[in-house]
Amino acid sequence: MVEDINNFDDVYDGIDIALDDGMEALHDTTLSRVMRNWDSGTDAMGNSWPQLAAATVDAKGSSQILTDSGSLKANVKAESEYRKKTRTSVITSTLPYAAVHEFGLAEQGIPARPFLGPAAEFAMSKLTLISDELDDQLVNAEIK
Repeated sequence: MVEDINNFDDVYDGIDIALDDGMEALHDTTLSRVMRNWDSGTDAMGNSWPQLAAATVDAKGSSQILTDSGSLKANVKAESEYRKKTRTSVITSTLPYAAVHEFGLAEQGIPARPFLGPAAEFAMSKLTLISDELDDQLVNAEIK
């Protein structure tokens, strides 16, 4: 007599765990890259942000508005999260001037210095984190 035993439930559980772990790792890696590159004036892909026009400076005389006070960076870090229930990574800002930095405001001499678009591009380039987690979970599933 041949006994029909499968481990589909173990495989499905392994896939769920891998997707959760992989998405969370991808979120953490991407947010970490955004934060690390911010201070050096580059986006998540390593592209340098352009300087403000020479005539455009803030109240402190700085032409580095994006990195000057740190408020936008702190807000991005505080507002960004991984939502396990929906497996959604959110890297965002609730500050109204975030869009000015992302897209620029040419009439005020502020060039686009995107941080959200490049973060998504970086995350897409790191999708192997999820496939690696899937591989690990499937290898560790008990094969009967």
